Amino acid sequence: MLKNMDNYHIIKKLGQGAFSKVYLAQNKKNEFVAIKVYPNQKYYEFKIEKTFFDHSNMTKSIRMLDWFQTQHSWCIVLEYFPYTLKKVRNLMRHSNHPIKCIKQLFYDIIVSVQELHNQGWIHTDIKIDNILIQRKDKDGYEVKLSDFNSSVNKNNIRDNYISPVCYRSPEILLGLRWNEKVDIFSCACTFYRFITNQHLFSKRSTLQEKLLQMKAICGPFPHHMIKYYHPNHNKHNQHNQPNDSVENIEKTLARYHDLIGDHKLFLDLILKMTIIDPSKRWSASEILNHPWFHVGYAVKK
Repeated sequence: MLKNMDNYHIIKKLGQGAFSKVYLAQNKKNEFVAIKVYPNQKYYEFKIEKTFFDHSNMTKSIRMLDWFQTQHSWCIVLEYFPYTLKKVRNLMRHSNHPIKCIKQLFYDIIVSVQELHNQGWIHTDIKIDNILIQRKDKDGYEVKLSDFNSSVNKNNIRDNYISPVCYRSPEILLGLRWNEKVDIFSCACTFYRFITNQHLFSKRSTLQEKLLQMKAICGPFPHHMIKYYHPNHNKHNQHNQPNDSVENIEKTLARYHDLIGDHKLFLDLILKMTIIDPSKRWSASEILNHPWFHVGYAVKK
C-alpha cells in the first residue's frame, strides 16, 4: 500500500510520542482525520498497532480508517477526537454538573477497558494522554482509548516493562507475571491524576522507594509477591514521604468534593483498583458496579 500524502491535506501537528508523530488532516471528503506517522525505523511499533486494529473489533476505541506506506514512513489514519483527557479537565470543572460529567466520563473509560479485555487485549499504556474525548452536547462526552503500539493479546504477553513509571503496577515493578489487571491499576492512577493534577504514585528513583510508597497507600504485599525480593532494610524508612499514606490521600481528595462528590467512596474506588495482589484487584466489570458510580448523580449505563 505504497502511497504518499496526496489523499490528505495536513493541517497541523497534534503531538509527538516516543515512536510516532500525529497530524491533523483532512481527507478528500473534507473530513477531519488524525494521521499517525511512524518512521521506518519504528516499523515494529507500527506493526503492533496495526495488528491490534486488524484483529480487534472495538467500538469504544479509536478506529483505524486507512493505512499506507511512504518512502520514509508507515502511516495509520485514525478517526479524529479533538481532546485528550488532560485537556478536557478544565472544561468539566466549569460545566453545569461537574460531578455528573466526571462520573460518566470515568464510567465510560472503564466500559472501554472492559470491551478491550473482553476481546482478549491489554492496552498496557493507559494514561491521561491516551484517552481521547469529543464533545457530544453541553454536558456530554464520547470517550475512546487510543495509542495501541504497546498493546498485547492476552495469549501473547511479552516479558518486558510496560506503562510509564507513575502508572506502573506492583507486579510489573517486581518482574512478576502480569495480565489485564495492569490496565485497571493504570486507570486508577489516571483518575487520581485527572482529579488532583498530582500523581497517585510519584516517580521515585529506586524500586524500594516505589514499593514502600505502594505499601503505605495500598497495604502490605502478599508473601508470594515479594518472596524473592530482598530490600535494603537499613534504608527502609529513609525515603518515606509524609504524603505516603492513605490518610493523606483522603485529605487530598476531600478538597475536590465539587468534582467527585463523596470523597470517601471515590477513595474506596481507587483502592479497589490498586489492590496490590492482581488476583484480588477488581476487574472492569466489578468496577462498573462500584457504589461511587451509582450514588448521587447516577451514571447512564
